[in-house]
Amino acid sequence: MEHCKLLESLPQLPFPTAIEHDLQINTYEKQKGLIIFNCPKLGGIEHCSSQIFSWMIQFIQANLQSSTLSYDEIIKIVIPKTEIPIWSNQSMGDSIKLDPSPMIVHDSINHFLGIACCVVFSVSPVDPTMTRCTQRPEIGLRISNSKSHFVWTDSIPVIFERDLIADKSNHMWLSFIPLELFVDIIKTIDETLNHLDCFKMIVRANNGKGLDLAVQNCGYHLLYKQDHTSVQKLLGLEVQVNEAQPQPFI
Repeated sequence: MEHCKLLESLPQLPFPTAIEHDLQINTYEKQKGLIIFNCPKLGGIEHCSSQIFSWMIQFIQANLQSSTLSYDEIIKIVIPKTEIPIWSNQSMGDSIKLDPSPMIVHDSINHFLGIACCVVFSVSPVDPTMTRCTQRPEIGLRISNSKSHFVWTDSIPVIFERDLIADKSNHMWLSFIPLELFVDIIKTIDETLNHLDCFKMIVRANNGKGLDLAVQNCGYHLLYKQDHTSVQKLLGLEVQVNEAQPQPFI
């Protein structure tokens, strides 16, 4: 739902199991998710955020329980939001040190689900006659290692069109990368796994064609398989956990 000028509230979202796998684009990295971008009349942002995060968790659950699971399915959401959740791993600006510890890379007991990477960015229109930049505006995320020349890149699935954007707005882009794909990314960048302390997540915003893009902050969060408070923690909320009677996430 991009550039929907009349959208005032979020409709009931379909169950993940109702969305057919054969509707996906046949690429190396399949993608699912929900894009809500440049919808100026949308109200109840916090309620929408909670609803979408819950829906994202349902998608993760459905993928893990599916007999047609593909380990390389990235789930992306873009929603109006001015800050990332209150995670321990976050940073102001466009980069953050990434810690793919040996516990994650060598997760033999399949304890982790994957990693959620988050970016908050602003987009505002500018007078196109005041800039010579003719490139297409875009925002990209990359994972790299200072000891290697290999990088992994991802791009935000948003259409940036100057004629459709009238005012400045802030949005959050969140991508969930499944554990197996994340480990493959790490091993491709650092084949020896000897430099796990040299990884970094960097976000690049390129202005162009009358639009000014800026990254406010970024962060990441690890999701655990047996975490029965995943939605709350993904939202960065404080939760009461009953250790005596844990209920598995799966």
